[in-house]
Amino acid sequence: MACSLPAGAKVVSTSTFVQIPPNIMVNLDLNGDGIPDFQFSNNNNSSGSSSVLRGNLKVLPQNQGNAIWGASAYASALGPGVVVGSNGAFQQGHEFMAHATHFCHSSCLYRSGGPWKEATRLYLGFQFTILGQMHYGWARVSVAATDGGVYAAVTGYAYETVPNVSIVTGQTTGNLKKTQDASKRSSASLGPSASQPASLGLLARGSLGLDAWRRRDAVHTG
Repeated sequence: MACSLPAGAKVVSTSTFVQIPPNIMVNLDLNGDGIPDFQFSNNNNSSGSSSVLRGNLKVLPQNQGNAIWGASAYASALGPGVVVGSNGAFQQGHEFMAHATHFCHSSCLYRSGGPWKEATRLYLGFQFTILGQMHYGWARVSVAATDGGVYAAVTGYAYETVPNVSIVTGQTTGNLKKTQDASKRSSASLGPSASQPASLGLLARGSLGLDAWRRRDAVHTG
């Protein structure tokens, strides 16, 4: 794990709040060059006269060489302070984030799965190409799987401008060592949060809940 960066190394970060409700696709352009690097796809499908509802949230690479940190078919939900670089678990096919199924016949059943089915401020790890050279980045996402489908919001993203230089999830400056030290202190101070289920509940309530959740997240980041 390298702690010294090449001269000119720079992390570019963007604070945002992009909602991803069911039946929406959202493009993510990490470096702002007008070319989508990844796409969030959130689909609800119904069958049997609407007695079965299936929701699936995916993140899809948009260019050859782009990939997502993951395991099996799933995109990993990374915590803060994870080094995203050449040693990451990148390969094609890490696309699924969360899914939810709601089935009603004589009674109703609900099931959900995936590493992102209940995630508050966790991170996707990315590798992607700029002019044929490999770069690394992250996106911070919160997700709630419900009986009405999957709801998500992107609250920030960043990338390293120098090819083949690692970035840390949550890193917003070019000093890798300082970011790692800050992440350790932050992780040490965090425990089970009583407010986390409430945040997921707000996220799942639709646009009204998302507005309240956004205000809460802004207070947290401030």
